[in-house]
Amino acid sequence: MHREVGRLAESVTIPRYAGRTRLIRANPENRLYPPMAEIITDTYGPRPVLEDLLAEVDGIEAAYIYGSWAARRTGTPGPPPE
Repeated sequence: MHREVGRLAESVTIPRYAGRTRLIRANPENRLYPPMAEIITDTYGPRPVLEDLLAEVDGIEAAYIYGSWAARRTGTPGPPPE
């Protein structure tokens, strides 16, 4: 199993090393990048984070996300938001 996980990681990520530390980033050239990015955004992006945080605040009826996050979500091309 460990070997297969390693193969998966090598196919969808680009590793680099800082001393003995292995740093990885998603490989945007991989065909799995778009669905993988969407899963990560839907799980850890601003919407789920804000939903959790704002659920504890009384009186909020609506909240909006602006800027590069909103632009990328609606299909405007550009670099990924940070």
